[in-house]
Amino acid sequence: MKKMVWLLALTLLLSSCNQPAQPASGQASSTPEPSSAASADASSQTGESTAEEPEASSSATMAQQAPKPDGLPQTQQGALELPDQLAQAQEGYGLELLTPAQYEASLDNGKGGPRQFLTGDVFVLGLGEDQYAVANPNGKIVTDFVYEGSQDGYWFANGGWIAMRKDGNVGLVDAADGTELLPCEYDSISGVYLGNDTWSDQLVEARRGDEIFILEPRTGDVAFTLERGDEFYALHDRYVALQGGMLRIYDEDYQPVANFVCDGVQINRGDPNDFGDLLGVECNGLWGLTDRDGNFIVNPIYESIGYFRGDYVDVTKNGKKGVINYRGEVVVAPEWDDLILHEDSASVCQGSRWGAITDLDSGELGVPLTYDFVYEFGTNGYACFERGGRYGLVDREGNEMLSASYDNYLDTSANLEEGYFLVAGDGPLQGAVIGKGGQVLISDDHMFLSGADGEPYNMVCTPREKWGYVDRTGQYVIDAKYDNAGPFMPGKEVAFVELDGKIQLIDRKGNPVLSTVFSDIIGYNPETMVCAMEYTAPSGESRVCLARVILPEG
Repeated sequence: MKKMVWLLALTLLLSSCNQPAQPASGQASSTPEPSSAASADASSQTGESTAEEPEASSSATMAQQAPKPDGLPQTQQGALELPDQLAQAQEGYGLELLTPAQYEASLDNGKGGPRQFLTGDVFVLGLGEDQYAVANPNGKIVTDFVYEGSQDGYWFANGGWIAMRKDGNVGLVDAADGTELLPCEYDSISGVYLGNDTWSDQLVEARRGDEIFILEPRTGDVAFTLERGDEFYALHDRYVALQGGMLRIYDEDYQPVANFVCDGVQINRGDPNDFGDLLGVECNGLWGLTDRDGNFIVNPIYESIGYFRGDYVDVTKNGKKGVINYRGEVVVAPEWDDLILHEDSASVCQGSRWGAITDLDSGELGVPLTYDFVYEFGTNGYACFERGGRYGLVDREGNEMLSASYDNYLDTSANLEEGYFLVAGDGPLQGAVIGKGGQVLISDDHMFLSGADGEPYNMVCTPREKWGYVDRTGQYVIDAKYDNAGPFMPGKEVAFVELDGKIQLIDRKGNPVLSTVFSDIIGYNPETMVCAMEYTAPSGESRVCLARVILPEG
């Protein structure tokens, strides 16, 4: 049960990560929303853009290739009148209005937990029921309002395109220029995943009934045709299909490389500069390991093969678990009743007692089998252990650094300085920060969101649902007074917050550098800083517009 709770919490945390936009090439749109000069005093709300369009290149991002707005779109019936002054800004900061406040927009959270301010690659804007259009990363509306919305409620452009729904079916739209690449005649369209949060910019998977088409979206050409129940995977330079018990491997030109009969396949993705992608294959109920060309590295002798963590993968033989490396060499003999593999260690169990192997190459037990469970070693070199329903910390040599005196799991990978620990609370993402002397710096009824690697601040939400920021020693650097808040943006040193019902941009001292009249940010593109911002009129009526946040140069 403890393992299941721990794995569920890890899954929840990982699922909150947003995926970055991928490069794409673009063409001029033939169906933009018509623009108009009818907006009253537009010059007081917008900044003149004189930047030239960059030339498309293979290294340019989608936003750099996408066309920019050429004026405010036409004001529609039902648009809300915005105040003359949209924001108060410190020197170097500003806000450029890109559209009237006349749209409906929502972005699926899809993760549970705190909403914060979500990021998207593109924007999906509505003018009424089932009348949606796509706006590119620069805020230019590049399609007509002919869609019923995005396929899944997200604003991701994996591979440079977004799946849109029309007449109950799904098609594919170029997220940069709005070209309809695939007509709306499919049940669903999804990206072809390449690993490491990237998707192919060459292929997509489209489903219609029991048929599955692997398509080149910019030509519509069918690379592979499959049926329901078939499996398809893209590797770094290979394609793999499992069809009717036959594993087929193809090269980048879709030419066959190898084929053989097998019952199942799983992909273990590796760095192409290291050992590359490997295939776990099941033959007659046993699993082996092959390279990307189907050559067996490990013959099918295992009851199961897991997924690689670094250079290692867990295996099961004769009901016992062990570890092999990418060369197929046994580094931990399959003699354990249970084993959970981590990046550079493994939690192991014999009977009902748990310990840890802290050097996988040697396979030697570093933490003795004296615990109810031992978790993964964190960035601070310690692992949390459980004994008798209480929790403590142990180092890689098996020395107990903190006795089993805590009621909940200790997070050893939280963004805290050495000697500071996060003790899980009773609710999701709740945690108490414990100082070097054992003092409680933040109680466990707070929500604690750990900052990314290298980020000096973490986010904290109080029981009264007010957000603030603490440093890596659990000390407040910005008081918890915000109704909503987002993390500080890498390389920009600012964060979005909501205070007294209005959106602000703050610096690392908590000073507002941009205070707006808007009540919410539905979503924003962190590269272009174009935001879908909600304005709430004194009457209580709300509409969404697009606006670009201007940051100081450099």
